[in-house]
Amino acid sequence: MSGTGLEPQMEALLQSASFEPPYNHEVLHGGRNNRLLGIQAANGQVAIKQYYRHAGDSRDRLASDFAFASFAWDHGIRCVPRPLGVAYDDGIALYEFITGIQPAPEDVTKRRVEEALSFYLSLNANSDSKQARELPEASEACFSLDTHINRVSFRLDRLRKIPTGAALEDDVLTLISNEISPKWNAAVAIVRDGHARSGADPGEALNVHDRCISPSDFGYHNALISTDGTMRFFDFEYAGWDDPAKMTSDFFCQPDVPVPLCFFSDFVERTAGETREPDMTRRRMELLLPVYQVKWTCIVLNEFLPMHADRRMFSTHGLDLEQRKARQFEKAKRAIARLHVLSNEIVITSPDGEVRID
Repeated sequence: MSGTGLEPQMEALLQSASFEPPYNHEVLHGGRNNRLLGIQAANGQVAIKQYYRHAGDSRDRLASDFAFASFAWDHGIRCVPRPLGVAYDDGIALYEFITGIQPAPEDVTKRRVEEALSFYLSLNANSDSKQARELPEASEACFSLDTHINRVSFRLDRLRKIPTGAALEDDVLTLISNEISPKWNAAVAIVRDGHARSGADPGEALNVHDRCISPSDFGYHNALISTDGTMRFFDFEYAGWDDPAKMTSDFFCQPDVPVPLCFFSDFVERTAGETREPDMTRRRMELLLPVYQVKWTCIVLNEFLPMHADRRMFSTHGLDLEQRKARQFEKAKRAIARLHVLSNEIVITSPDGEVRID
């Protein structure tokens, strides 16, 4: 550390972007996979993001995040932080500092959903550009029905192997056995049946022309309402090319700041309408929604997996692990309670009503 409390490589990055000392900094609330520092330099305010790296995780979060923000900014999209500098070897990047408040569930109104939709459509209006073609596939990108299902099955199988013996871990395994697994099995059967009736091959990859540029992990948990009243989106560590059905499902299934399902139909119509086969895309979005309800329940329980616990310790500066586990367990119970699988349909409940998928 230097005399400012900043690591030398952070000071070097600031100076390379013409931010001059002296530097004052504070630790900000970052994502679950990184640390975020707010820096007050002599000539401006900026944010430094330090990315978590683990030998067991080959994803380059920094490269994806910075490339995606650069693509958006270079194409005139201003609802993301401006990327200002990067030091790949040091695992750090420099971004515009955004002042704002984190949205609460009650802030997710029609206007805010329109802002998110506009962001997505603006990204994909530039999908034919050279810079767009150079974007990577999104983390866990899925281009066939089999891939969607297999990736969630992997997550569920991994959770089934968490060590037993501790009360909370045993409660998680009971939840998986009694609640999550039966609903997952029934949902998969219904989704496969619906796909089969369409005559589509579950192993066939989505045509490249029907794929989308996805912010991934897209939602109001990765957003701020800025001081000018507009929504600003950030954290694109998993972003890239993906299936629009996955993007839509992730948007409506992330649990931290839920998007009311009353907006689902219009969102689907607007996003599917941008594809070459809107009816097929719409149906896939509807079928995959419950698959991603289960996926996000699994993600909520990642706290119980050793590698993910290490990553949380990095990003949260050692906050109590058992408290985080207990909080995530309660969140998972609420998430899976929203999904009710009947014999011939799937019903996803929410405070604002229901979505039925026959």
